Amino acid sequence: IYGGLDCRSALSHLQKGNYSAHRVFFADEETAIAAGFRPCAKCLPEQYAKWKAGGMSGSKDYPWLIQYKAPNRSR
Repeated sequence: IYGGLDCRSALSHLQKGNYSAHRVFFADEETAIAAGFRPCAKCLPEQYAKWKAGGMSGSKDYPWLIQYKAPNRSR
């Protein structure tokens, strides 16, 4: 997941001791996307909605490399 440095959700998780070992920084959004990260639902709701809606990977409207897949709940 990528998002802003001021994301309240990420800051809350960091305060609880989560994420810190796995936190990475990117120069820009394009680099985060190229690395396979998806947008944060909390601080980037518009980008997240586009990612979740799916589409053609790499297109202007859908640059993310990994498409959203709903969890299999048929168990």
